[in-house]
Amino acid sequence: MTKNKLILHIGQTKTGTTSIQSFLHANQKQLELSGIYYAQRPNFSTSHRYLFHLINSSIDSLTQANIKEKHVLRLRKSWKESSELKTTSDYWKFFKEGLVNDSCNVSIVSEELLWEVGKFEHEAKHNMIQLLANHLHQIFKPKNITIVAALRHHSEWLESWHNQMVKDQGNQMNILPFFEKEKAYGSLNYSKNLNDWLEIFPEAKFKFVDFKQSLVSNRPIGIMFLETLGLLDKINKESFKSMIYPDRLQEAIHPILQAYIIRKKPNIDEIDKYKHKIRIANKMTQPILMLNEIDFSYTVLNKNILENCEQISKHDNLRHLNMPSLHSDIRKKRAIPRVLPQQIVKTFDNIFK
Repeated sequence: MTKNKLILHIGQTKTGTTSIQSFLHANQKQLELSGIYYAQRPNFSTSHRYLFHLINSSIDSLTQANIKEKHVLRLRKSWKESSELKTTSDYWKFFKEGLVNDSCNVSIVSEELLWEVGKFEHEAKHNMIQLLANHLHQIFKPKNITIVAALRHHSEWLESWHNQMVKDQGNQMNILPFFEKEKAYGSLNYSKNLNDWLEIFPEAKFKFVDFKQSLVSNRPIGIMFLETLGLLDKINKESFKSMIYPDRLQEAIHPILQAYIIRKKPNIDEIDKYKHKIRIANKMTQPILMLNEIDFSYTVLNKNILENCEQISKHDNLRHLNMPSLHSDIRKKRAIPRVLPQQIVKTFDNIFK
C-alpha cells in the first residue's frame, strides 16, 4: 500500500469537469514535474470515463435489460483495437496499476459520471460505490483519499443538463417532464448522493465547493481547480510558465435555440447531421438577436420550475457539508418569450428543414 494521496474528483456534472480534465490532460508532464500525477487513462482519453463503465460492468444485480452489456461494449471501445484486456479483472488491474507514479506523491482521478453512479439503478448504487472503495483501499490508505465535488445550484444544473441533452443527445423533451424525470431519478437530491459517499468512505477527507463561487472566475478553471485543492503552491515556476490552457469545451447552445428545438421538435434523420445543424443554428442566433436588439440573458425554466428548484435547494440540507446554500444568478435571466422572434424561427426552419 502506497503512502501517496489520492484526489478522487466525482463531479458534479455541468461544473466545468470537461475543461478541468482537458487542462489536467494537456499539462500532465508539467504536473508530474511538481509531484502531481493524473492517473493513467486509455488511448489518450482526457477523463477516467472508462472507470464509470467498468463499475457498471462489474455489478451483476443490474435490473435494466442489456444495461450491463452496453457498459461492457463501451468499456471495450475505450481501448479501441486493443485485445490485451479481456475481462473485468484485467480492466481493474489496469486501473490499480495506473493509479500511482513513483515520482509523484499525489494522484488525481477525475470523472463526473461517478456522480451519476446508480442513477438508473438505485438498488445497486451502494454496491457500486463500495466496489470502487474496495479497489482503492488496496492501493491507498483510506485516510489518504480526498473526494472532491463541485455543486451547482439545482435550477442552474437542471437548465444546463437539459441544454446538453438537447445539444448532444437529440433529446427534445419539454422542460417540465424533463424536470420531473430528473427529480424522480434523485438527481436533485445532492445531500442523499453525497451521504452515500460519506458512508462508504468514512475515513476519507471530503472537499465540497460551490461551483459558481469557487471555480467560475476570470482565471482558467484548471488553475482554480488546483487552487481549490491546495495544489497550486506545489507547481514549480518553470512548469507554471509552460502550462497549456485548452479552449473552453462543451459550450451550451443559446436558450432561444434550446426553446425552439423543444417546441418545434425538428426531425432527427441522423444524429451527426442533426448536431451539425444545431451548431450552424447556434452560430446564427446571437447575431440575429443583437440585430433586433433583443439580446438578453434567457432561461428555458419557467416561473413554476424555478420556484420548485428554489424549494428543493432550500430543503436539500448541505449544512453538514459546510455548504448552507448554493449561489445562483438564474433569477436575473428573462423567461423565453411565448412567441419566438419571427426572423429567428424562419432561420431555424430553413436550417432544420
